[in-house]
Amino acid sequence: MSGKSRQNAIKTMILTDEVGRMLFCGATASGSTADITQANSDVTNPCSRPTLRHHAQHRAFQQARVEQRTDQWQQRYQHRASVEGTIDQGVRAFGLRRSRYRGLAKTNLPHLLTAAGINFNRLNAWWDDTPLAATRRSHFAALRPAA
Repeated sequence: MSGKSRQNAIKTMILTDEVGRMLFCGATASGSTADITQANSDVTNPCSRPTLRHHAQHRAFQQARVEQRTDQWQQRYQHRASVEGTIDQGVRAFGLRRSRYRGLAKTNLPHLLTAAGINFNRLNAWWDDTPLAATRRSHFAALRPAA
C-alpha cells in the first residue's frame, strides 16, 4: 500500500489454530503493518497483550484444561481450595501479610499466633452457631437468570 491510503488503513493480525480458535489478536493501529513482530512486541501496552504460545505449549495448556474438568482433579483441588480460604481469611481479617519484623525467624511467632487466632475465631463461630458466609457472586454472574 502506498500514498495517502496507507495512513487511513487499519490493519491487525489474527492467528488461529487448525480448528479456527483464535490464539492471538494483535492491536489495531492505523497504517501499521501486520506481521509476526506485532505478536511479540506491542508498543502501545505490552502488559495487556495476550501471549503467543508455541504449538506444543498450547497443546499442553489445552490438555490441562480438559484434565481440570475431571472429578479426580476436582477432588485433589478441593484440598487446595480449603487452604486458600484459610489464607484469605488470615489476610482479610487478621492482617497476615503485615508484620512488625523482618526475617523468617522473627515473623514465625506472629504467624503462629495469627493461626491460633484464626482457630479461636472459627471455634467461637462454631459455638455461637454463626452461619457461614454465602459465596460471593460477581455482578456478571448475578445477571444470569436462575435455572
